[in-house]
Amino acid sequence: MLISEIRSAVESGQTQVIVTTHSPYLLDQLTLSHLVLVERDPKSGAPTFKRPAEDKALVEWAKKFAPGALYSMGTLSKRGEDGLTPAEP
Repeated sequence: MLISEIRSAVESGQTQVIVTTHSPYLLDQLTLSHLVLVERDPKSGAPTFKRPAEDKALVEWAKKFAPGALYSMGTLSKRGEDGLTPAEP
């Protein structure tokens, strides 16, 4: 499978791979620690980068749902009341 080949290349320490997708099926082959989310700041339009594995609420969600399901539910990019942090599970 393509994902296992990419993972092997990255884990060898010899390369870095950047993949962009909206596919929940592809995301389900990964863990939160493999993901970096890129979104636009709603006020400035500047890109923001976020590692879901560093977000306690998302880590809790990931105990019940795979990354593809979290994406499909809108939880990976769902914002809390302050517009910056994910809502609580």
